[in-house]
Amino acid sequence: MDSLGILTIKTEETLDKVRNGVIESGQQPMPLGGTSLIFNKIACSKSISELGNEGFTPLFFVADYDGVHHELLNMRTPNPSETGLLLSYPAPPQYHNSPIRNLPKPSEKWMKESLEKITAGYKGLMKGIDRSTQEKVLMNMQHANTIIKNAYYSTSNVSDWSTKIQASLINIEADLGVPFLVFSEPSIRRCFQKGFESLIAEPNRSKFIKASNEIVSIIEEEGYRPQIGYRGRDYVPFFFECMNNGCNRNRVELKYIKENTQAYIRGICNRCEEEYSFNINPSKPDLSDIIDWISPRVDSRQIIVDSVLPVLAHIGGPGETSYYAEVIPSAEYLGIPFPIFLRYTRTFYNTPWNNHGAKELEILDLPTLTEKRLFNSISLWVEGRNNQDSDTIREAHQKIHQAVMKPYGNTVKGKKTSRKQGRRN
Repeated sequence: MDSLGILTIKTEETLDKVRNGVIESGQQPMPLGGTSLIFNKIACSKSISELGNEGFTPLFFVADYDGVHHELLNMRTPNPSETGLLLSYPAPPQYHNSPIRNLPKPSEKWMKESLEKITAGYKGLMKGIDRSTQEKVLMNMQHANTIIKNAYYSTSNVSDWSTKIQASLINIEADLGVPFLVFSEPSIRRCFQKGFESLIAEPNRSKFIKASNEIVSIIEEEGYRPQIGYRGRDYVPFFFECMNNGCNRNRVELKYIKENTQAYIRGICNRCEEEYSFNINPSKPDLSDIIDWISPRVDSRQIIVDSVLPVLAHIGGPGETSYYAEVIPSAEYLGIPFPIFLRYTRTFYNTPWNNHGAKELEILDLPTLTEKRLFNSISLWVEGRNNQDSDTIREAHQKIHQAVMKPYGNTVKGKKTSRKQGRRN
């Protein structure tokens, strides 16, 4: 964090509370810092961390080892079109399947043109909105662009660029004091060596495979599609990154091979075709020689992190929910303490263009959700929560329910009326 210029005094103070427990959230690095849902996660972990007598440490885990793929290269921002504005990082073929941290940041021209397109999109959304509101929004846009540019000029790859944008907002602008754990930093990666070794050691590895496959079978029997799927007998709970310079640390899937009393983990880089083979003690593996070149899998990350940090709760979204459904039973089978999984709360907020669109719908006598009474009800709930007034919170819940259900009911009623009219015609 210090190397990125995002280690504030408040962040250092938060780190001192790690022994009390960690409330974790995390994400892969996303274009231009990612969507607001990421900040929902962080805000949720910060809020929960303030519970208890001394408080806990909110921690944001940066999964910068994930391979370069479509999801990490593209994002959409609002503009007047139905599909929004699509922005895509340029990623040469030689970086596909390399850790996202290895992808260089795009050119300055790409960065400036992208910010101009985003600003133009918001200007298009604000047509018909009063000038003073437009000026306020554009001032906020200019401030956001300054944060993005500052992060761009002080980093060299897309991962650090994304992390610095996020941390600048969280720890410099808002001063929340949330530590960012960037996993691929060599000093950080080495901290988790014992976690990697514990999971590859027998009989833990075999037990993990058995428990994981059993839960996958149950998921399929219930008619659902598992997100991770079955693990083979040669499963290794981490990836290896190719050591050859031209491969940009291309990720290599390893296989576990048992020969008499010895064990090997082997894999072939699909880019340079170099074969790697490492001898390990089955029951007491020592990964010191390769610790700088391995990274967790989606199903092993939490267990590896828990081996070092006292994570009490993990804040996640819908995608993580499905992964954790397969991982939690495996951890329980191994007798490993596992954090509580909490779905983050989404933050809903109004915008000037939503207001403008709602007014146009109201003129047509069509129902809308963005009415004042909804936001007044939400404000009442915040007031009740801050004052710990259960009666006010209960009243707010009733008003929020009414504010949502009335336009919903009118919309359904309108659709039924339209269908009847269609049949008559």
